[in-house]
Amino acid sequence: MRFTSMLLLSWDRFLLDSNERWEYDDGMYGTISLMKRMKKHYPKQVREKSKEMGDGSHGWHIVKFHVMQQLMANCLKFGSARTTHGSKAENNHKTYVKQTGQQTQRRSESFATQIAQNYYENEVLKKGFNMVKKHCMPTSHRQNE
Repeated sequence: MRFTSMLLLSWDRFLLDSNERWEYDDGMYGTISLMKRMKKHYPKQVREKSKEMGDGSHGWHIVKFHVMQQLMANCLKFGSARTTHGSKAENNHKTYVKQTGQQTQRRSESFATQIAQNYYENEVLKKGFNMVKKHCMPTSHRQNE
């Protein structure tokens, strides 16, 4: 199990490095081998059905396990996974859409407009606060908090 964990970390690093095309060809076989090792060595835990987790697939509760193969195939087509890394975009999506979307009426005809308005208002408030906070008492000296 320890070796499988080390292979998984190495595989993740391999995807983010720039590699030659033939290395991705060989990496596809390595990915399939790693997936087999993961199925063999990592314990399966069948959990109760819940809204958050769903019922899983064959006892596994790992989101989109098959994507490992698709990632390697995409690296063959498009190059390093770093070029399509989406963590910043996902982070922005959470900030700009999810958080501001909670403050809307959630009607499809006005959803985008309301998100834009909420985001604009939040940015105005942040900018205003940053301009006046230097004139405010430090947090440690405030009373009634």
